Amino acid sequence: MHMLIICAAAPTTDRPRTHGLLTALTRNGHDVSVIFVDGAGTAFDELSDRCRALLPVARRAGLAERVIEVLARRRFDLVHIEGEVADAVDLPLPLPTVIDTTACQPLRRERMVRRAGWLLRGAHVLQAWRARQRAGAEWPAAARLIVASSEEDWGSAALGHPTHQPEVVPTPVDVERLVPTLQLRERARLLLDLRDFTPLERMVVLMETHAILAHIWQQRPEVRLQVLGPPPPGALRALATEPRISFVGAVRDARPYLAVATLALVPALPGRNGLYTPLEAMAMSLPLLGIPALARELEALAGHELLVASDAEELAQAALTLLDDPRYCGRLGRAARHLVERRHNYAAVNTALENVYARAMGCALAEWRLAVGFEGVVMQGEVSFSADG
Repeated sequence: MHMLIICAAAPTTDRPRTHGLLTALTRNGHDVSVIFVDGAGTAFDELSDRCRALLPVARRAGLAERVIEVLARRRFDLVHIEGEVADAVDLPLPLPTVIDTTACQPLRRERMVRRAGWLLRGAHVLQAWRARQRAGAEWPAAARLIVASSEEDWGSAALGHPTHQPEVVPTPVDVERLVPTLQLRERARLLLDLRDFTPLERMVVLMETHAILAHIWQQRPEVRLQVLGPPPPGALRALATEPRISFVGAVRDARPYLAVATLALVPALPGRNGLYTPLEAMAMSLPLLGIPALARELEALAGHELLVASDAEELAQAALTLLDDPRYCGRLGRAARHLVERRHNYAAVNTALENVYARAMGCALAEWRLAVGFEGVVMQGEVSFSADG
């Protein structure tokens, strides 16, 4: 299939969802060209060798013109657009269109509404509804929408336009690169990964984590915390002087830290970016401990594939339980790895994408298969079943 993918920024590993979707498509033989906003001349990895063309645009304002120019010169079967830039493209386009709404602003607001307490929900719900109505008006009715999990689909079902019901396409994870090691894990080292969070969100997460640590240190003062991210500014700067907390700064490759930690803490979810760092931890068989929304977002079974608790005191008690039970930690880690291998590998994600693409191109059988949840691929009127189909 010949497809054009339109991105808000260069689809490098710093944007793991789009980079992973591109990798899944190109590994399975699809012919892909990419238009993206990039005025800095971003360097690419091996993905550049697999794509037919990488077409940067210096400014977002020039995106629509570049898309029209490329569509006039080349033939494509389908256009795939990141939701962040859907409003910068002159929709509808003259060919089937799929929009990945995972990172778009209305969905971000809806995720905030979904995860917040009742007071914040009341404050945000009207703004989220208005944003979704504007987005729904901009998206053509024939466009197919995709999200990363059924938890994100909540926003569309509750606040969205009735003609825009997204299909779930999980975020891909490189399970061949992220592999559990034979290295022994430390017995009392917690890991906090802040790479998915904005600077403001990091401040909130650090405050919540410090409250959890205060409860843990009452019983286990030797427990240490390693933070993947820079030291906090301002009033939280004192955390950087706590000898049991270490900040490692910006990290390109988290595998050395994921390999030795006892467990990963996820006391909050990002409001702006999608979840990827917890999937990396799970792929490395690192047990996750987080809030209940984490299990819903990852569609993971609490108590089996990760552990959840509602507040700082409960999270601290759950962490102490895991620290005292290495066998349970091992079972959680192995189950987490199996979840990522099953749902987030490149082949499974490619299958999900191909089904959505076939539906966008008018395949009635693909429409039926997506409705009933079959796992097989339907392309050009042919049917092939996966091992689970």
